[in-house]
Amino acid sequence: MKIIILVLSQILFIVGLSSSQTEGKTIINDGLYPISKLGTDSMKFDSIKTNEVIIQFNYLFIEKTDLEYSQILVDTTEYVPLELEELPTAVQQTEKKKKLMFSLTKDASEKLKVFTENHIMSRVALVVDGQAVSIHKIREPITSGQLQITTCSDNACERLVVKMKSNLKQ
Repeated sequence: MKIIILVLSQILFIVGLSSSQTEGKTIINDGLYPISKLGTDSMKFDSIKTNEVIIQFNYLFIEKTDLEYSQILVDTTEYVPLELEELPTAVQQTEKKKKLMFSLTKDASEKLKVFTENHIMSRVALVVDGQAVSIHKIREPITSGQLQITTCSDNACERLVVKMKSNLKQ
């Protein structure tokens, strides 16, 4: 009887450890999400809805701008999954800048078309590994399924390609 109680207490301890490691952090899928609000570490978002998640902006991939923000509140109700047709390619733009070009699968391209039609003039975040790696303003519907990040800092495109490999659909 003592052995059973000991085993059960160890199981409960392990379960408690694993749940506390993820407590407070919602994992979201890689993809394109509408932005509800932008903020900084010192800013607290008021009235977060159940379909919204706070994620971090990762400046390792994109050069900092005048609009510095570190936290982004995204709406998870509607998003475009980052399902890649093939590995992204980095194209040299200037001596220190590259752009990253990638193609979505047919299904993801259809979702992108509808998503961009519904979010004209809205800001969206490209999320990879639970962090925003770029922010874009949708000016017109994207019907091709082709996307690009044009502000990769030095070597950032290569690091982002490595992170995006898990989204390759075959």
